[in-house]
Amino acid sequence: MFPFIEERIAYGRSIRQRASCLIEAYGAEARAEALRAAEEPGLAAAERSFWIAVAARVARQFGQRDALAVL
Repeated sequence: MFPFIEERIAYGRSIRQRASCLIEAYGAEARAEALRAAEEPGLAAAERSFWIAVAARVARQFGQRDALAVL
């Protein structure tokens, strides 16, 4: 595989793992917790995007229709 593809796969895996950890720790409030993490002051744009992607993943796992409307 190309390195770029491997990086994308690893990034997606990281999002899924973080979402699973948040769901385990916070249950139905996991999406809100991910959004709180995205709003931390001083975060780099890439970190903010990561947490928004985690929030969207959590929403999809809970079957919420507004999974992409996280902000």
